[in-house]
This record gives sequence, C-alpha cells and structure tokens, in this order.
Amino acid sequence: MANNEQRLKLSKQSREKFESIRRIEQLQRMDPVEFEQFVGYLYQKQGFSVSTTVTSGDEGVDLVLRKGRRLGIVQCKRYAGTVGQPIVRDLYGAMMHNKADEAVLVTSGIISKPAEEWAKGKPIALIDGHELISWARRAQSPVGALPNIPWFTVGAVAAGALALGLLILGLLWGWRTFSDRTTTPPQPTLIADGTKPTATVAGTATAVSSTPAPAATVTIAPAPGAIQVPRLTTAPTIDGRLDEWAGIPGITTPYVTANVNTWDGQIDLEATWQIGWDEQFLYLGVTVVDNIHVQTQEPKFAYQGDSLELQLDTDLRGDYEPKVSQDDYQFILSPGDFEKNRPGVFRFRGDDKNSMSEAPGTTTQIAAHATSSGYVVEAAIPWADISTTPSAGLTLGAALSTNDNDTPETAVQEVMFSHVSTRKWRDPTSWGTLTLQP
Repeated sequence: MANNEQRLKLSKQSREKFESIRRIEQLQRMDPVEFEQFVGYLYQKQGFSVSTTVTSGDEGVDLVLRKGRRLGIVQCKRYAGTVGQPIVRDLYGAMMHNKADEAVLVTSGIISKPAEEWAKGKPIALIDGHELISWARRAQSPVGALPNIPWFTVGAVAAGALALGLLILGLLWGWRTFSDRTTTPPQPTLIADGTKPTATVAGTATAVSSTPAPAATVTIAPAPGAIQVPRLTTAPTIDGRLDEWAGIPGITTPYVTANVNTWDGQIDLEATWQIGWDEQFLYLGVTVVDNIHVQTQEPKFAYQGDSLELQLDTDLRGDYEPKVSQDDYQFILSPGDFEKNRPGVFRFRGDDKNSMSEAPGTTTQIAAHATSSGYVVEAAIPWADISTTPSAGLTLGAALSTNDNDTPETAVQEVMFSHVSTRKWRDPTSWGTLTLQP
C-alpha cells in the first residue's frame, strides 16, 4: 500500500477553514476529497502520521494512519444518509488485505444498527456525523481534552502506562474512565413565569400549588463520567419546586450523542441535572433551558420530543458487557406539553436479546412546569423499580440524556445530549457511573 500513498499536506487556508467546522451541515457541503482532508486533519492534531491514497486502486482506503508500530486505515463517507452493513464489511476486507491493525469508518451521516452489530467484536471503529462534530469541537477546545477517537490509539501508549491503566480499570470493575471532557456550559438561569405546575404520582396527574418554583442555587460541576450522589437527610417534595435542591451539585449534558437529518446543527438547549438518594428513592431535579418546547407523545414515546432519559446498569460486577440485559433500565421522563398532556414516566428494561423491552408499571413520581426559559422536572424513582437495595458506596452504571425537538406538532428525536460523549443506547460500557455517597 505504501506505493499508493501520499503524505497529507494542508494549506493554511484549509486548516483555518477546518478550525471553524462545528456543524454537520458544514461537513455535508464539503466535496468527498475535502471531507477526507478534514478527517485527516483531526488525526494529525492527535499526533498521527496521515497519508492519503490515490483516487484509483485505493481498495476502499482513503487515509492511512501510523503511530508507533500501529497501522490503521480509514474510509471516509461524506453522506447525508445512512451507511449500511455492506460498506463496513468491505472495509473489514480491506483491513485484512492491507494487514492493518485496525480500521475506521467516518461518515457525516448515520450508521445503521445492522452495521454497528456486525462491527461488534472486530477491530473496527465507527464514527457518525454527530460524533465527528463532537470530536472536532473538542479538538478545537483550548482545554486540550482528547477527542473520542478510535481505540487503536491506545496501541501507541507506552507499555507501562497501559499496564497501569489496566490495573485501574480492574479496580473499577472494568469501567473505563473518560479523558475526553471539556469545560461545562454556563449555568442556565431559571426564571419562574407563574405557570401552574402539575405532578404525576404513580401515573396519575394532579394539580399542585400555582406558586412558581423558585430558582435554586446550583453549583455546576464538570460533566464527568463518574457522578457522586449525595445522601439527602430530608426528602424533597416532588412538586416541581427546586428550592430544596440548593447546594446539590449539578451535572450538565453537553455532548451530542444522537441526531437526525432534520436537526439544523444548532445547540439551543442546556440542561442541569441534580441527583440525590435515600433508602426509598433516587431523586432527580432537572432544569432545562430551551427556546421551543415540543411534546406531543405519551410517556412511552416521549423521547420523540422534549424530554429526559435516565439509563441505569444495576450490576457492574456481574455482567458488565457492551449489551443490555435484565439488570439494565431506561426511564423516559416527559414534562408533558403544559396544556393537555400531563407529565409522566415510562420504564424500559433490558432483555436477553440486547434490547430495551417495555416494563410498564413504574411508581415513579414526577412533577414538571414550564418557565419563561424552558422547563423544570422533579422526580423520585423507587429503588424497588430497579430491583436494587441502596447503600453508601453502591456504584451503578448511568447515562443522563436530554432530548430536544424544535419542530412544532411533530414527533421526532431531533437531537440528544448526554453527560458522556460515548453514550450508546444498548451499550452500558459506554455510559458513565453514579456512586451513592454516605
């Protein structure tokens, strides 16, 4: 393959343009060659030696990466649609033919579920459009946090550092610690607007006081993968008032982890989650800043509008694998539309087919109300709903996500923001963790 390579060289003008890339639509306006150069540029910023291949005879290989003794190949697909399994299968064949250690598929579009399933267990990394934009933004960050680039970069790490990393992973029951963190967005300002809040207890909506929820003083913590959950000496009343949450650290959801082609690339949503616990409940207080509120669905399908999602893995010791099982749960928390659709909660549970199945019957309590800048949700999830007995020091896998839909009278999950950049729906190893404090 070496005779077919040319070292990637970029002009100052190209580098300046690539520095400004922050939206998927900018990627999709590129021609295929420029898209390849952009991907190569990101790898160069991470210390890779990057070569391109000539147009003919590249065997599906667009970029060749070298770092230390590791050899990787990259195929770039500047698509607006979906990349399917056949393309990933062909890339794997090219990897074997070129005797590369790993392969990467990078697209500006979406990667199909069958493609993801086929790539599992193989040395292939798949990067879709929203992951690529997230990577680009972090690569431009002055903080210097590493982006979520394919895992074969680990091969270039010194053996001693790798051994130390494996030891740490072992002590944490195999859980990966995440280094790709950026600074937290500014704290959203909660401005109460007098809207009458409603509460749902065990699925039944009832009216509560019309007094608007006062703004809580929230100390924003960085968005880490590992969340420390304080024990609450006084249980909050689930009424949509967050004054009882003063002093509880906030966790933001700044990372785009899912989107569709209808999303315009604008980030006009901010969410701050506060979490606490006692012997009966896991408590949530969430403040969302959003300029357009759209929610047309019942709680089971509320992810197709403005809503919250909490995923929990209750057995990190037993079956910590990149697939969901019966110890994994997903809660969809809907604020409703503040008119006819009441707030509500629906529970899903993992099954033996690596899918989240419906698990109706949750007794989670929820209250929500609109504000002039977005909405507030407060909830209490019974530990019995996730078959767990709480205790100080207990660690659960967790992913906090906020859904956004800015197209009125539609039902679509235009974009999802999560507290970890790696979050995938059916892969608990891509989530973060939460640990109950004394």
